[in-house]
Amino acid sequence: MFGVPNLIKVKPADEDVILPAGEALQTSFGPAKIQSEILSLVDRFGQIQKVFLERVSRQGELLVLLGWSTSPLLKLELRQNGNVWPLVLKFYRRDDVASALGVSSDQNLGFTIVTDAQIDSSPFELGVALPRCAQINTGVLLESEELTDGEFRLLPELLTKTYEDLVGKSIGEEDWWDVVDKLPESNTPPIGCYGFLEGAFASIEGGVVVFGWALHFVDSILWFEDDAKNTYPLDKAFRRERRDIIAAFSEHHSAGMDAGFIAFLPNTGPKLRLKLRIVTASGLFTLGEINTAETLSEDPLAAAEKLFDVLTEDRLLAQRSNDIDWPLLLPLIQKKQSRATLSPKTIFFGSGVQDPKVSIVIYLSGNLDAFESQLMAFSKDESFLRKTEIIFVLDDPMLRSEFLEEAELCHRLHGVAFKVVYYSHRRGASAANNAGSEYSRGDYLLFLDSSVIPLGFGWLDALFATLDGDDTAGAVGARLLSTDSSICHDGYEVWDPYNESIWYPRVRNAGLPADFGHKTEAATVAALSAGCLLVARDLFDKVGGWNTSYLPGTGADFDFSMRLRQLGHRVVLQPHAMLTQISRSSKTGMRGKAFHNKIAILNAARLNAIWGADIAALAGEQL
Repeated sequence: MFGVPNLIKVKPADEDVILPAGEALQTSFGPAKIQSEILSLVDRFGQIQKVFLERVSRQGELLVLLGWSTSPLLKLELRQNGNVWPLVLKFYRRDDVASALGVSSDQNLGFTIVTDAQIDSSPFELGVALPRCAQINTGVLLESEELTDGEFRLLPELLTKTYEDLVGKSIGEEDWWDVVDKLPESNTPPIGCYGFLEGAFASIEGGVVVFGWALHFVDSILWFEDDAKNTYPLDKAFRRERRDIIAAFSEHHSAGMDAGFIAFLPNTGPKLRLKLRIVTASGLFTLGEINTAETLSEDPLAAAEKLFDVLTEDRLLAQRSNDIDWPLLLPLIQKKQSRATLSPKTIFFGSGVQDPKVSIVIYLSGNLDAFESQLMAFSKDESFLRKTEIIFVLDDPMLRSEFLEEAELCHRLHGVAFKVVYYSHRRGASAANNAGSEYSRGDYLLFLDSSVIPLGFGWLDALFATLDGDDTAGAVGARLLSTDSSICHDGYEVWDPYNESIWYPRVRNAGLPADFGHKTEAATVAALSAGCLLVARDLFDKVGGWNTSYLPGTGADFDFSMRLRQLGHRVVLQPHAMLTQISRSSKTGMRGKAFHNKIAILNAARLNAIWGADIAALAGEQL
């Protein structure tokens, strides 16, 4: 507030403007003197009463006046263009004025006025009077700047009107800020609303994931806000049940709501202070605040592992991932792909077949356990060697020296010619398979996992016969067996384990005996594993190769099958072509099965986001 002007050097009594009872004064003040000097009036008892107008401010369609008066009987009228509007004053305590005037602080000296009178931009003035006294016209009033937060809090009706103006506006839009910027900061927490920011993770590629909890009324307006005024509505965040919050606030009106939240803020950086804000009819309040975010690893798997620290039940993880996890992980995956050298190194071990019918592309990463066993099996199948070229794509720079030494030795021992392609950085199975296809010469591509070992002869011929004998077949896969001769992989089907209309890939016939359905012919399946898949090169190129935007797991191979289906082709499993897939610890690694289950959920969520209706149709075909 402006305080009390000229009270330290009080004017002599004969300089005060005094209105005797019963006399009428015309506009004797200069323009808006009441806004710069104290007006003194004599009431009907002969007592001098003082009035001062501190603020005249327009708030949208409302006009606000603030001031003080020593008389609770003060009457004001607003005059403009011949119109007169009576004004109703609301009084409140002003200890600063009371102290300056030397009167009791119990007296309510301050007054507020909020009017919706139709005051346009033309000049207006006040008529000031005491009971049974003539009125003074103040002269033209001058509008001043915006209200201070303290002044705003004096006007609950104005706060309520401004708060109501937010309804229907989109958080963060310009018209929303126009309203919010008028609201004061409140020092008092809103009744019944609580919140806390527990942490935040920032990506080197931009964006922050923030998490915590909040309890609030259903229609409350809450949002995240950083120092750069970037905003994100809380109602767009992923919410989940927090039993610890339920226990702590068991008597709260909204204790049963999904209090936990996790949100992705695309425009916020790691060094920006982040707040959880709420607006009520009392003003703005910060429920929670965090000043730094932990920077995530640039490795997508490591970043995903950290995101999994924000607990979310597996049945809900797919719901959150497309809005929270994938927007952060995809740029990391793309950067990982771009970091590899554009021209990989290629090493030849032997000359091999000059005009191969099929190129065998074998992704190699993690360990070399099955490398020699795979070459030995190839070396025993002359029919296989006559029509193929073999390409190993090494996707682990740390194994390069070890692998090249073993490759040289195995080539000499077993006499199998092959080619090795490697990059300077890991790129993942999909990118490695694409690289292998670029350096191949066959009319067909057979993608084979480095852990898959042929059981005997003729399996490749069986795959060819299936593909060549059916124009509708786009790709064909083999039955993969575990070392105990049970089925390890027999193509994919889809299922909805959580009854959430999110379809997950599931291996067909897993664990059944190797000869299960052996008398049946090739079967159409939902998708094929990249562990052993044969496709014509021209069709592979037509669908764009393997999609590199998934995390390691079932995403890319299922996506590949869906793109074949989109072109009108079936994907087929040939049970008479059988190979063994050796179980390797690298399939789960140090992170364990639970981590890889979550990765599978993220990939499934992405599949559903891209192929939702088509995947649901696959489920209908299985019935």
